[in-house]
Amino acid sequence: LLAPAPRASDAATPFEEERAQAPELSLMVLGTSLTARYDWATRLQEEVSACLERPVRLTTIARSGETSSWGHAAFLERKEDGPEPDIVLIEIIANAADLRRQISPAASRGYHAAMISDIHSHAPEARILLVNMNPVFGLRRLARPRLAQYVDGYEELAAGDPQVGFADLVGAWTAHLTTEKRGGAIPDGLHPSQDAARAVIPDALLAPLLALFERTTCEA
Repeated sequence: LLAPAPRASDAATPFEEERAQAPELSLMVLGTSLTARYDWATRLQEEVSACLERPVRLTTIARSGETSSWGHAAFLERKEDGPEPDIVLIEIIANAADLRRQISPAASRGYHAAMISDIHSHAPEARILLVNMNPVFGLRRLARPRLAQYVDGYEELAAGDPQVGFADLVGAWTAHLTTEKRGGAIPDGLHPSQDAARAVIPDALLAPLLALFERTTCEA
């Protein structure tokens, strides 16, 4: 029997065919509960794919309560599990800054420097984005009196390496908190609500990710 002819609506458009043939981009997200509890990474994957007009594979390595020392080991354990990442997004300073973890700003910076070095060794073309995820309030902030120094460490690492960028999402959150009360957006002072995370994080990360590819907009 002859197969039925494809309907006009089933035929791939030239754009769809070109996108299907584009090389896949590998995005790795390495983080804490600020990643593990949420779906913002999937939404970011979709935005990057649409913007760069190519498929994006997402690998998420995230665990609640972990610090930069764990992040270094986690990357080494997972590096052989898939393709070399094209982008590695790292957010692991919120817990390192907690006094109870006894990790100094210098030690956290050292762990991140080692992580960056390992990424360069195993994926030489990869771009790396260090992210300060959101503002911290109340008792959670009191437990992190030197948080600004950990954030400074991210900025210093990015400034010294052309393949490393830094994204501070506090500005995007400040804008969001003008329309939503702090208690609703970040109810425990550290972890955003699911709705707030979806509304703020993917869009705020898209521009700094594009900048790593020397792009300022989604248009080529």
